[in-house]
Amino acid sequence: MKRNIRWTVGILLLSSLLGSIPVHAVEDTLQSHVIDQPSMTTESTQDDSSENKKVQNSREDVPSFDDADKTDSSQEYINESSASDVSDDTRVDKDLENYLQRTDDLFPLQESRSDLNGSAGKRNLRSLGRSSFSIPIINAGEAGRPRFDFIDVSSWNNNLKVSDYVKIKNYGIKSVIVKLTEATSYQNPYAADQIKNAHAAGLKVHVYHYSWFTNVAAARREAEYFAALAKKLQLSSSTIMVNDIEEPKIINSGDHTTNSQAFAQRLSELGFKNTMHYVGRSWVDTGKISAQKLGMENCWVAQYPYNPTNHWNTDFSAWQWTSQVVFPGVNGVFDMSADYKGKFTGNLQGDAIRDQRYVTISKGNYSIWQNFSWKKRSTSDNYLNKTLEVRYRYDHLNGSSYYSLYDNNGSWVGYLNKSATTTGAGGQFGKIFSTNNYVKLNADAKLYTNKTLSKQKNISATMKNEVYSSKYYYVGFNGKRYDSVYDISGTWLGYVENILLDKQGNQGPTRSFHQYVSISSKNYNIWHNFSWKKRDASSNYYQQTVNAKYIYEHTNGSGYLSLYDKNNRWIGYINKNATRTTGKQGVAFAYNKTVKIKRKNYSIWQNFSWKEKNKSNNYLNQNVIAKYQYRHLNGATYYSLYNNNGVWLGYINADATK
Repeated sequence: MKRNIRWTVGILLLSSLLGSIPVHAVEDTLQSHVIDQPSMTTESTQDDSSENKKVQNSREDVPSFDDADKTDSSQEYINESSASDVSDDTRVDKDLENYLQRTDDLFPLQESRSDLNGSAGKRNLRSLGRSSFSIPIINAGEAGRPRFDFIDVSSWNNNLKVSDYVKIKNYGIKSVIVKLTEATSYQNPYAADQIKNAHAAGLKVHVYHYSWFTNVAAARREAEYFAALAKKLQLSSSTIMVNDIEEPKIINSGDHTTNSQAFAQRLSELGFKNTMHYVGRSWVDTGKISAQKLGMENCWVAQYPYNPTNHWNTDFSAWQWTSQVVFPGVNGVFDMSADYKGKFTGNLQGDAIRDQRYVTISKGNYSIWQNFSWKKRSTSDNYLNKTLEVRYRYDHLNGSSYYSLYDNNGSWVGYLNKSATTTGAGGQFGKIFSTNNYVKLNADAKLYTNKTLSKQKNISATMKNEVYSSKYYYVGFNGKRYDSVYDISGTWLGYVENILLDKQGNQGPTRSFHQYVSISSKNYNIWHNFSWKKRDASSNYYQQTVNAKYIYEHTNGSGYLSLYDKNNRWIGYINKNATRTTGKQGVAFAYNKTVKIKRKNYSIWQNFSWKEKNKSNNYLNQNVIAKYQYRHLNGATYYSLYNNNGVWLGYINADATK
């Protein structure tokens, strides 16, 4: 049975709907809003003749209400924290009352919500302080009206047939929003057929939930209830889930903005990431809810001008501008909305945007879709590191972009999230990969100098004998790998197909070095070969000076010196970091010891070009300071001598001292 509305609730609704809440939807008695009420499986209140008679027998400007309905079971659910937060049934919200004084909108007098009207019902309306009148009936497609983009339906629309939806679609309607649930106790018994038949007629379908939550915990429970039925009906995760927040009884209860955000967050956690909020314009204008915090693009606002002609509320995502549209041949009246952002009526995936590029599939575990109803076609693992052609891009309302991909045979691969790809380097090349190999060009090699592989460079016989460095590679759209080749000095040569390169040892080519080095570290191995067979240890040559004839720049990032002793005998390979470059005399290592000159006829040298500075005879038996020592390539050790006053004396063979 349809509820009787108390006068004060009527005023609240008058006020809320005058500003903007021509409201959606409750399809049963108020008892269906109580949390613990068992779910209703049938609509038991469709015969509203007794209620209609009550209203029809009352004055249009002051409705009468049945006193028997003064105990409202839904009040138990309105506020779970404090009864003081809820408006008294006899108190009119002052913000909304003031709002009535300055608006010229219409609002329902007979009932509080649009889906409480029977399919043949016509709402009697009045404007505060004006003579009575009704919202005019508007014929679908009527000229001079706002846009006819989408409708919303509930159980009061009964079982609309496919043929009904086809007639509706023929008037330019693109989508329908179907009521699923209310509170945590009601499910629209017609929802499954309403959705199925609308789809069959070629309409897009989204769904809404009539909300009674007044705190975060209740908002999350209602979201779970809403999502559970959506999943049971196998609705896509991209379906727009509408939070219909308009109930007058909760208008002064709780933070509607925070609660609505919690509702949307819980839906997202459950896999439904496209939440919109249906709200009356008066709730926004009087600060009952913040459209800015919810996101103007996420708000569908309701506001009914008496004679709708122009487009209002264009800063919101959509505008419900009337509740009185009729379609010839279809029973009942319908709410009508204009969709400004295309969220409700457009393809959720958006338009096909021409986007010709090559991308490499760089991430696994992504689904490749057959369509945007999320039928799986393949997986990114099957194309990992392959380069594919993007012909179109779709910027989906879920926030992701999807590429429509084709292989090099022109076969369509499917739709893949852009996040699983890396944009190619240009031409028909995909992602750039780092490598570090030494190679030679074999007899069949071709050297390309552009990424479209249309320009070639001649390869001379000399070039085929050289060792080159492959620093990067690409997987081309043709499925082949191409290496980017450089000469040893770092000059780029071009691109060569990988299978036409002969890989060389990782140590690289032998390059002349011919410098003298001192072994400055004790903790390095001296290698016999680049298979890392150990030959000796640097500790056995510590501070000695040797001849580094050649260097090898290994692909591991280190340089290795090929060492020879004073007799030109090979010592082995050592990491360059274990040495310090010097002359034949070696590096000056700190010594700082007092020594005595004990032998005659030793030269004291000015330099290591053997210019004599003095004789040992002149310092015989004197104590001097040896600050540094040099381990010369010739095998001798030389001290750098200073007297007690810090005056440098020259270099002397350590054999002349004790």
